[in-house]
Amino acid sequence: MKNIKRILAAILALSIIGTSAVFAEETATAESASRETTEKAEFDIPEKVEISFKVGDDTLIINGESVKVETAPYVVGEGTTLVPVRVITEAFGARVGWDGETRTVTLDYPDVNIVLQIGNPVAEVNGEAVTLLAAPELPDGRTMVPLRFISETFGADVGYDEETRGITVTKEAAEEGTTVEGVIETAYIGDSYYGWSMLNPKNLRMEVRSFDGTETEFSDEEDENYITIDIYKLDDDYDIEKDFKSGKEFYQSVATLVKAEKNTDDKKCRTFRIEARTTERYYCDIIFVTEAYKYCVCFAVDNKEESKKEFFELAESFKLEFGGEDIHDLSNLENGMRKFESEEMNFTLLLPATMTGGADKLKVNQFKFYSSAAKKFNIGIEIISKSEATKTPVGYVESDKEMSENGMNTSIMRFGDLTKTTYGEADMFEYRVSVSGSHSGDRLGRMMSFELGEYIYIITMLIDAAYDTAPEAVLDSFVANMKFNEIDPEKAGILMDSSEEPEDKADKEIECGSAVFTAPYYYEDMESNGLYMIIDEDREIGIIVMSQAAPPYMSLSEMADSLKSSVINSIKKKDDQKITSTSPKKTQVGKTVFYKFTYELTGKETYSYTEVYVCEIDGILYIMLADIPEFFKSDETIKEVNSIVTSIKKK
Repeated sequence: MKNIKRILAAILALSIIGTSAVFAEETATAESASRETTEKAEFDIPEKVEISFKVGDDTLIINGESVKVETAPYVVGEGTTLVPVRVITEAFGARVGWDGETRTVTLDYPDVNIVLQIGNPVAEVNGEAVTLLAAPELPDGRTMVPLRFISETFGADVGYDEETRGITVTKEAAEEGTTVEGVIETAYIGDSYYGWSMLNPKNLRMEVRSFDGTETEFSDEEDENYITIDIYKLDDDYDIEKDFKSGKEFYQSVATLVKAEKNTDDKKCRTFRIEARTTERYYCDIIFVTEAYKYCVCFAVDNKEESKKEFFELAESFKLEFGGEDIHDLSNLENGMRKFESEEMNFTLLLPATMTGGADKLKVNQFKFYSSAAKKFNIGIEIISKSEATKTPVGYVESDKEMSENGMNTSIMRFGDLTKTTYGEADMFEYRVSVSGSHSGDRLGRMMSFELGEYIYIITMLIDAAYDTAPEAVLDSFVANMKFNEIDPEKAGILMDSSEEPEDKADKEIECGSAVFTAPYYYEDMESNGLYMIIDEDREIGIIVMSQAAPPYMSLSEMADSLKSSVINSIKKKDDQKITSTSPKKTQVGKTVFYKFTYELTGKETYSYTEVYVCEIDGILYIMLADIPEFFKSDETIKEVNSIVTSIKKK
């Protein structure tokens, strides 16, 4: 949808629309603004969460205290326990919001935002739709919410004792970071892959160590004083002068600048250093810039002299070299590969050194890995309980292949046959895909599925053909080295299929201002500042709808010609890009006349395709822009979008 956002302001400023420049500027950023989450205030999070009660009790034990509630917890549907929302907020320290007009409950918790609506079985978690086993209810004006869904989304465990019929919710305090002292006794620590070393911070805990080694953080027991080592791959257009200036301006805006100096004489390793202070804190950033990476060694401490002395000693001991006898290697590389292990899901992977990722924060049965380099290699893993799976392993592969062949751009994609091999003693089914001629580069992909014990595994891989001289061998190596073992159901529990489709797949009506459209069930709508959108997020297809009183001095044909001219002229092309377009063509659906033109921007590494429709209904002019990504530019998708747009009618 980048293409749409780029030309939107120009379109809205057309004389035929009659909108002000201010409104056009606000509307151009409506999509991104509507997705921003509200800044959260500080949370009062308890060290440990404990809830215990029996269904029907009006007194619950919450974090060691007896709490009496006006409406006792009760069970609905097939065993879903509803509790007063007060129970959640008091136990977890979450923040709650209520919109009486829409009867919507909002729960905010660190890294989690949940939106629930009374009577609606579909919730939102961080903007993603999630189907509930039972909808929230409002008996006697008391908001009752599903306990297990919210508790598990907040990272807690929910237990049920059949003998006592007691329900417990527990969440242990966040696991302490590894204390370096006593675990690592060497004088120095470092990373052999990224080639750095520093004094071992024995008095601090290692709070953060990312899978790919680009983030490392040490802090004291109170988490007030900390030092971080962050590593970034340099972009081609990186400018150290601009970076240095930006750093100074930032600290000047929030603190008193104490020191700002740079040294760019050594082209192999340029450096700069910025120090700042407030009445309570002292900050220091020491930056090392090599040909490939930017190393950021930063600390923030209180203004005590002993604190500053300790952290200056650590930061200034940082060197871009690794070696020596008295050093511990933090790198997780084994023969040039990174080892990833999931104890809960009982599997091990060996991944290229440039890859990062891991378990999804919200979905414990999904894992995503991706390359941090410019050339991409993405891996996705989903694990589903056989009892909850909607298909067999071969069924998942067949279904995915069929949908891909029907809905994706077959002019650049080639789909292989479904094959059957083995994974251990299990039958493994897969198909392969290749992308050739894409403006974003050629690619290879594989999708496979097998069952092991009580679970079904679905694995997808996509790699840039330019990632390696032998990308197919990289995929083969990953498959050969992945080790999945049977999962303990007592440990992992029930894992449902996240892609399960709703029973009701009927088309739905989407209101966009004074107009109504008919769209497939998987499309959603969004509105901000008078701008309406019909969106399929999975495929990144977006249809923007704008309306205004039709000017009496122009025909619909003239409006379409003027609109096309304005759109084309608004595009700022790069040297390697060109624009092709079609002339507005008249078509009629029922009693409504449409003018449609298409616009295509192509370049060495860029591509966008947009269809623009114009129509008039009862004196109202409607302009609709449909953005279709290159990978989904198929006859089937274009037909679908055309059907949605031409279904427009007055509300």
